[in-house]
Amino acid sequence: MAAAVIVIAAVLVFTVGKAYFSVPGVWSADNHQVQELRLEPLSSFKYYNVWWGPWLNLIGNIALFVPVGWVAFLIFGGIWPAALAGLAFSFLIEVAQYVLAAGYSDVDDLLFNTLGALLGAMAARVIVGKRVP
Repeated sequence: MAAAVIVIAAVLVFTVGKAYFSVPGVWSADNHQVQELRLEPLSSFKYYNVWWGPWLNLIGNIALFVPVGWVAFLIFGGIWPAALAGLAFSFLIEVAQYVLAAGYSDVDDLLFNTLGALLGAMAARVIVGKRVP
């Protein structure tokens, strides 16, 4: 249970929290104090400022949700319930970002986060070696 709290807190800091504090050289809170809804899948690969931006978003979102999938697998006992938990958590984050004007609410984030949760659950399944209760 402690692992779940730590993972949830870390994910919230890196998603919703980015609008409230800056990390010099990494991100500026001012850039994330927006209320924007992006519904076109993979549009960041068509419209970007730097070539590596969409790739960083893809890899970063997947990596951020791998621990979510791992912990959800341990809690729910299966790959698909863990992936669905990742999808639900990601959806709540996107809604919170929109409502609080605390970031870009992007369908890509939903897709990449869910993929990360799925990969985390699959890794947990391989390492744990069995379905857990």
